[in-house]
Amino acid sequence: MPYTARPPRLHALNWNGAEKFLENLAKVSGGRAYVLESDLTVAAVYDDIMENLRLRYVVTYVSSNPATSGPPRKVRVELVDPKTGQALKIRDSSGKSIAAKVFVQESYSPNDAVGG
Repeated sequence: MPYTARPPRLHALNWNGAEKFLENLAKVSGGRAYVLESDLTVAAVYDDIMENLRLRYVVTYVSSNPATSGPPRKVRVELVDPKTGQALKIRDSSGKSIAAKVFVQESYSPNDAVGG
């Protein structure tokens, strides 16, 4: 008779441990974990996810230098308020000022980027 793996029984799972594991995974990966207390919180979670998606941007860079080889190029990213020309001030949904996080590669070599 062939062996078939059985999933663990739901009542045997450590739900608190699983929840804490997922929350920690989200925290260390820069994400968020949502734990629904009831069906009534689904709309609030959905709204939060959509708001979070609206606040994330991907900026791409295309060099004016067509060379596909050469020394590494430096790229600088600044967040500027187009109305004032000053540093962009970001606030969360409650109006609290938050720091912007920009994740960039310090430089890139054109030959590393070819075909990528």
